[in-house]
Amino acid sequence: MGRDEGVNLEFVGKFIGWLLYTIWLGFYNTFVPYSWKTKKRLTSKKVLITGGASGIGAACAKLLVEEGCQVAIWDIHEENLANIHRELEKTGYTIYTQKVDLSNESEILKACDDLKERFGDVDILFNNAGLGNASSFLQSNTETMKYIFDVNIFAHMHIVRQLLPRMIEKGEGHIVATSSFGGICALGEFVDYSTTKFAVRGFMEALNNQLELQGVSGIEFTTVFPGYVRTPIWKEFNPGKQYIPVIDADEMAEEIVRGIKLNQKEVIYPKRLTWIMIAKAILPLNVQRSLLLHKFCWS
Repeated sequence: MGRDEGVNLEFVGKFIGWLLYTIWLGFYNTFVPYSWKTKKRLTSKKVLITGGASGIGAACAKLLVEEGCQVAIWDIHEENLANIHRELEKTGYTIYTQKVDLSNESEILKACDDLKERFGDVDILFNNAGLGNASSFLQSNTETMKYIFDVNIFAHMHIVRQLLPRMIEKGEGHIVATSSFGGICALGEFVDYSTTKFAVRGFMEALNNQLELQGVSGIEFTTVFPGYVRTPIWKEFNPGKQYIPVIDADEMAEEIVRGIKLNQKEVIYPKRLTWIMIAKAILPLNVQRSLLLHKFCWS
C-alpha cells in the first residue's frame, strides 16, 4: 500500500512540475521579447543548406555567415551557386558550394561523403530545397510527381540518415526543414506539393519523437512553415484571393535564423498562420474548407 502511494506521489510531483514548466514556457515564448531570450551561439557552426543558391536558402546563408557560421550550399543550378559563392566568399568565412541533384539518391550519398571529407561534420542541417507543380493532379504524370517527392521529402530523409549518426555521436546537432503553409492546410491548387509538405511535417515530428523514445538528447528540430514568399518556387503559382500577405525571402530568413538560435520546434510566419493552425484544431472541417477554398462547403 505504501509503495503504491509512493509511486502515485512521485507521478503527481512530476506532473505538477511539468505543468508549471509548460505554463512558464508558454508565457516565455509569447510575452518575453526576443532580445531578452537566451540564444544559441552560432559562431563557427558548420551549416549545410540545400536549395541554398536562391530564395529562402540564399537569404538564410547570408544571415548565417554574418553570425560567423561556415556554410555549405547544395543546389542544382550552377549559375546561382556561382553567384552566391562569389557574394559570400567576400566575407572571409569558409563557403563550400556543390551542385547536387536531390532527386538522385546515389548523388546525395556521394555528396555527403564529399562534404564530410572537404567540409567536416555538419552542426546544423537545413533541408530547404523544394519545388512545386501547379498542374491539376489528374493532368500530372507519374514522372513529375515522383521527381517532386524525391526532392521535397525523400532527399530530406536520405541526408538526415547520413548526417544524423555523427550528430548523435557528438551529442549535439540541429535539423531544420522547410515545410509550408501547404503543410498546414491542404492546398487544392497544388496537390502533390502540399502532400510532400505534410510529409515533411510528419517526418520531422516522428523522428524527433523517435529519438526521444530512444533516449537520444542534444538534437534539436525546427520545422519551418512559410506562407507565400517571393521565391522562384512561387513564380508559376497564383495564390488568388490572399488572406495571407506575400513576404520577401529576407524577411522569412530572419524568422528562421531567430528560430534556430532559440531552438524553436516550429517557425510559423507570417504570424497569422498560427491562428489558422488553432482554427484547424477547433473549427468543423466544412468551415475550415470554406475558409480555405473561399466558397461554402457543406462537408
